[in-house]
Amino acid sequence: MQTDEVLISLAVALGIGLLIGLEREQSTPLDHDEASNFLGGARTYPLFALTGALSALVGQYWSVWVIALAFGALFGLLAIAYVDAVWTKRDRGITSAAAFIVTFFLGVLCVSSGPAEVVEHRLIIAAAVGGAVTILLSIKPAVHSWIHTVSKEDVYATLKFLLVAVIVLPLLPNQTYGPLGVLNPFEIGLMVVLITGIGFIGYVAIRLLGPGRAMGLIGFVGGLVSSTAVTLSSASQARRQTGLHDLCAMAVTLASTIMAVRVAVEVAIVYPPLLRSLAFPLATMALAGLGWAGFFYWHGQDPGTARAAAIPLANPVELFTAVKFGLLFAVVLLGAKAATIYLGDKG
Repeated sequence: MQTDEVLISLAVALGIGLLIGLEREQSTPLDHDEASNFLGGARTYPLFALTGALSALVGQYWSVWVIALAFGALFGLLAIAYVDAVWTKRDRGITSAAAFIVTFFLGVLCVSSGPAEVVEHRLIIAAAVGGAVTILLSIKPAVHSWIHTVSKEDVYATLKFLLVAVIVLPLLPNQTYGPLGVLNPFEIGLMVVLITGIGFIGYVAIRLLGPGRAMGLIGFVGGLVSSTAVTLSSASQARRQTGLHDLCAMAVTLASTIMAVRVAVEVAIVYPPLLRSLAFPLATMALAGLGWAGFFYWHGQDPGTARAAAIPLANPVELFTAVKFGLLFAVVLLGAKAATIYLGDKG
């Protein structure tokens, strides 16, 4: 590294430590007894970051064991402080100790060429992680308040959606099978994920925004991705929670309306002259859809807001229902391909 790069890297490491240290010092209770648990703040954290950066810098010329020794020495100080707190029966968490460790390694990252060869990229990564750590440390009251509102139902819904989207979907082969070579397991699984995902996002949005705004958002955004998935998810939700009938109808109508706008944009990009023929029917569809969506929203608010708020929200991630929709999607694909092959375009 050039001299200017070394100085800039050390300055960034110092700045990251100062940022985290300021947050830790600001969060220290004013009460003297609680403040006795204070590990360090605006001076200690920058020193940890600088120690990490200097040890990594020296380790490039001597040995990587320099970093290990520096970390071991600082970790020993943290361990002594923690043991002393336990011995004197003081209440001390491990958040600040963990922040010290992260700060040390962020300092190491600032001068280590392994994660990113370009200095600017490396410093951006370190600064981004340092900022994220500071935000995470500063939102403790909000996080604790939010945790008390989360139910087991929320956790189960999240885990089931992650099971489908993160574990099962990537394992599905992305190639065609079947007698007509049209069934793609990955595409069918993607439809299942879209349905469960829209249901899950709608569930979270209702908890955060309320039924009216949440279903409007689902209809608008979901229509940009798949109006079919919005329709299936909303219909399933309306079946489980009758108080949301009108708002679910609004979401379906709005998604179909957005589909008309999406088609117009796609036609304008691919073949603009065709848009002149489609302008009137698509505009009619869009205006009619917006009108009916407004009607369903207004009707759903009559006693809808109070009624829907009183309804206990059910788990939105119904895997069996989503799989049935996926199988139906596969049957439609197979039937459409067979009709095209054996009956021609009219089929």
